[in-house]
Amino acid sequence: MKFKRNKGFTMVELVVVIAVIAVLAAMVLPPLLSTESNKVRVTDAAKDYYVAVQHVMSKFAKYESDVAKPGVAVNNGAFVVKYDKEFGGNRPIYEYIFISMEIRNSRILHAAAYSSDSPEVAMAQVLQGNNRIERELVENGTYDLWNSDGDDATVTPEGYRFLSMFMDEMNALFDAADGFYYALIRYDGKLETNAAGYPDASAGNSVMRVAMAGYGDYALPYYSDTVTATTAPGFEAYKTKNLLVTELGKISTGDYFGIQSSEKVGSYYIGESGSYFAVN
Repeated sequence: MKFKRNKGFTMVELVVVIAVIAVLAAMVLPPLLSTESNKVRVTDAAKDYYVAVQHVMSKFAKYESDVAKPGVAVNNGAFVVKYDKEFGGNRPIYEYIFISMEIRNSRILHAAAYSSDSPEVAMAQVLQGNNRIERELVENGTYDLWNSDGDDATVTPEGYRFLSMFMDEMNALFDAADGFYYALIRYDGKLETNAAGYPDASAGNSVMRVAMAGYGDYALPYYSDTVTATTAPGFEAYKTKNLLVTELGKISTGDYFGIQSSEKVGSYYIGESGSYFAVN
């Protein structure tokens, strides 16, 4: 009697196939899982920071005393905010504020901020290290301003009072992962006060709103081009090179970078693949 040969897998062959699949899965899945988990991790950190910054800036907008130095000139964006009695709180010197900070071992090491009507200028000033204070030096009774040439100088930055209060607020309410945090704040419309440089009308109801918040394990690249109080001509090239968002939860530097924003630039919301971490 002849038996037909079984054309399916034998038990041994099936075990071999399963083993091969397991080996391939072990090689392929960890990178995929790592990419997805890192994308979620940095995005969640950006969302947490977004909420924390929004809370602090809304609080400052209702704070009826000087957060910055009393009598700050309207045209000095390095002081970041100004108390406006007619507004009933502290408003940015100009339309935008960009803030950065680094956290290590749940401790804020430094922070920087600048205000400008141009978001590019505000970002470039901070990304060049201007108007930055170091927490350790503040606690030791001295201050640090990281000049654009990279040299440290123990002088009091103009934005010291704002940044000192900002860091204290962050420490109190934000349980942050280690890394680098960034936020761009803007008005919901220009404030209409009688202050110099603004239309003469009754105070508006505008408040400070976070346009975008970002978080990464590594700092955004240093901005090395020229930047003044009103211009940052090299920012577009910097943005194109460094701030493009990819579908892998990274920016064009190759680093994971989470973004939270409801701002739309062109056909993309900031944070979507193909967008940039910038408002213009």
